[in-house]
Amino acid sequence: MGSAGRRPGIIGAASRRGAILRPKRGDQMLFLVKQVHAPEHCPKGKGGTKSLYDAKAEGVKLDRVFGDFARHTVYYVLEAEWIEDVQKFLGPGWRVCTSEVIPVSEEPIAE
Repeated sequence: MGSAGRRPGIIGAASRRGAILRPKRGDQMLFLVKQVHAPEHCPKGKGGTKSLYDAKAEGVKLDRVFGDFARHTVYYVLEAEWIEDVQKFLGPGWRVCTSEVIPVSEEPIAE
């Protein structure tokens, strides 16, 4: 690992408990979230996709939602400063979904 526990070319998720790694501009981090539920836990007719996340979670801005509904998979693009806030956002789906949270950036890797 590079300096301050960073892997070269990777922007880590900010954490209140761990090292704080932020994009250059000090903006909030962007996260791509892949959330998958089993067909027997499909929220269709039971609140839909919105029942799988907390839209009022403090510190998280939901930018986009995409569905691959035939695969029971939902993708979110989120802005947040802290990974714990992303976890709170995903709270309602914890018992019925698996989630992959990937920090992403619009900025190219610095040369």
